[in-house]
Amino acid sequence: MSGPEGFAAGGGWLTRLAEAEAGLPDEDAASRVIAAAGPGSDRVLAALATTRAELAAVPPVRLPTAVAARLAAGFDALDDPVSGNSRHSDDYHSRRGPRRRPLLLTAAAAALVAVAIVGPSAQPAGDAVDPASAAARVLAEGTLDVGELREPAALAACLDRAGAAPVRGPLLAGRPVVVEGRRGTLLVLGTGVLGRVRAVVPDEGCGAVLADLTTGG
Repeated sequence: MSGPEGFAAGGGWLTRLAEAEAGLPDEDAASRVIAAAGPGSDRVLAALATTRAELAAVPPVRLPTAVAARLAAGFDALDDPVSGNSRHSDDYHSRRGPRRRPLLLTAAAAALVAVAIVGPSAQPAGDAVDPASAAARVLAEGTLDVGELREPAALAACLDRAGAAPVRGPLLAGRPVVVEGRRGTLLVLGTGVLGRVRAVVPDEGCGAVLADLTTGG
């Protein structure tokens, strides 16, 4: 699978981009990876930020003891700085736990966005959706099925009539959706902040706002 324009194909490009979006391994290295990815990576970065924010909000779930033990053993093997060495310093053990959640969130975000990119096509237009999840998917796929709202003037007028906050960034993606039984158009907008997007859903006649949220960043 090839990566975004300007980014070397193969070699886990999505994982590297996900790590960079999360600021890993450090801000300087992350900035270099994002710069090398080129303009074609914008949608993927926004989708990663949205997905990672959703995952971070999920409360911890207690795993069965046997499953947790197997996972812990696997992480111990990965964390061990010396292959095959099971003796860690107390300091290493104390630092190991806090590192895991950001890395797990990054890996999970990359996996979910990969499914959105190469997996089944998006839900048919008009299916009921969760706006945040739908925003991540249409960003990853580059879907822009919003009719006349592609025009900046029409978009601004629609949001104004619906009583929504004005546009503060480019239209990145969108499609028709149903929110709580009402038809509208999901609009994913840039915010001017890297990795942060706004998902707003005016109804079909631009008479009301069905959803308006900002995720990522």
